[in-house]
Amino acid sequence: MQPRGLALALLLGASGSAQENVLVLVADDVGVDRVGAYREHPDPGRTPGVDRLAERGVLFRNAWAAPKCSPTRASALSGRFGFRTGVGEAITSGLAGLSTGEVILPEVLARAPPGPYRSAVLGKWHLAGSGQGPDHPRASGFDLH
Repeated sequence: MQPRGLALALLLGASGSAQENVLVLVADDVGVDRVGAYREHPDPGRTPGVDRLAERGVLFRNAWAAPKCSPTRASALSGRFGFRTGVGEAITSGLAGLSTGEVILPEVLARAPPGPYRSAVLGKWHLAGSGQGPDHPRASGFDLH
């Protein structure tokens, strides 16, 4: 399968002979008004670590997320809209999760030049559906979980 969407954009940005680092942060219930680097609020709170990362990296100013956690996570991993991945609602018991056949970011980064990149996933994912095991995305190519 070919890399698509977000994964392809990250690969195109990682050029040159030296391997670059890629860090993707997804934070639940955090708007740009609460992160200092965006300068969207007069008193956003203290986010010095994220602000330093933003100064030296890429700060997305024009991005969309689904209003629910599972579709957002599925899109972040696959680079595809929720209606394409089949994850359009929050994953609960009995619902299908992210397909194990979906190409996701750690699989693409493992094959990306000048890689392979090592990857890790931390936190909750809510993407495993019935019959896929409790941590399916964590078992889909991440080196550390």
